[in-house]
Amino acid sequence: MTKERNQLGTALRRWRDRLAPAYVGLPATGRRRAAGLRREELAALAGLPVDYLVRLEQGRATRPSEQVAEALARALHLEASERQHLYRLARLPLPGTGRVSTHIPPSVQRLLAALADQALAVFAADWTLITWTPLWSSLLGDPVRIPADRRNLVLDTFLPEPVPGRWPVRPEGGRGAMEAGLVADLRAAQGTFPDDPRLHELIHECRTRSARFALTRPEDGKDKTGDSD
Repeated sequence: MTKERNQLGTALRRWRDRLAPAYVGLPATGRRRAAGLRREELAALAGLPVDYLVRLEQGRATRPSEQVAEALARALHLEASERQHLYRLARLPLPGTGRVSTHIPPSVQRLLAALADQALAVFAADWTLITWTPLWSSLLGDPVRIPADRRNLVLDTFLPEPVPGRWPVRPEGGRGAMEAGLVADLRAAQGTFPDDPRLHELIHECRTRSARFALTRPEDGKDKTGDSD
């Protein structure tokens, strides 16, 4: 692919070159030819294999998935207009307001970078894992080992077999309360985003593959002792 046609790769390199390591909470170690992020640093921030990022920048891969595009937009701290431009270059439909968003504004990302020494993770309304701090990864397992489209706490909790590289989340209130809470959250998300296809697919997969999910009700996790008065 010629340089003129490789608009996606050119944009990714330009956005990467302008992002200083300190801006995303990374130490500027070693000799650097440019002030921006290295490929391996961006790949780690986006949760992608380095070789796939190389293919994108070189134009040997031109159609990233929506999950990959969103991960790159977050890792590159793109503003809303830049994020839309990335989607156009990737020939993806623009993210709509009626769908569960996995976008984190740059201002929130800077806050997360400032709290990088804490064990923190950010989930979308459907419990898709969006981003995490290194300490969270160290304590609960590296989500990079999980395919991007399977990094979801609902899938990890209800599927009859573990997804590859699952992380061991241990609920403080017991498994029943956690499962009921997840079902309640999905019901609320479905009411807010009734036309989101990925949310529909998530609920359908859980219903058809997990008897526990099909039988769990949001009220199952509530305290049933009641009040005495």
